[in-house]
Amino acid sequence: MIKNRYYVSVMCENVSDSVRRFSELTRSRGREISAYVFTDYVTAIEACYQDWPHFSRFLDVLCPTVYEVSPEQASRLVDRARSVIHQGCRLTPAIMSSDEVRRSLEGGRRWSSERSPRYVLSVAKACLDAGSDGFVLFLYDSTPAEVLMTLRDGL
Repeated sequence: MIKNRYYVSVMCENVSDSVRRFSELTRSRGREISAYVFTDYVTAIEACYQDWPHFSRFLDVLCPTVYEVSPEQASRLVDRARSVIHQGCRLTPAIMSSDEVRRSLEGGRRWSSERSPRYVLSVAKACLDAGSDGFVLFLYDSTPAEVLMTLRDGL
């Protein structure tokens, strides 16, 4: 167990150092930098070595994935992310907007298997209500035109 924690720590340092270096390079050219990261910071650290509570200080925008979660879970994830990211970093969660269901489990409170435009809009609204600075639509195929038209007309 201790060996595994050491490995995770070293890998997190490597990823964070890379984010810092890319940030320096990007910002030296007058550009902003963002990161598309795993859903929640605990799992991100353990599974992907993304210590985004730490490396968000080097970013302008952080985009945690909230696709395939219920609107209530999206709200909780945004609230948790907001509490741990660097104050100067904007938070724009990525919402899956395609019709295809990939990971959600039947009956799981965290997950949603619904993929209607109403679902996408309800997750977007939940993210905004929880304090996100916006949201990003992530898609595997194409975003339904009805979702885009509704977004264009305002939530």
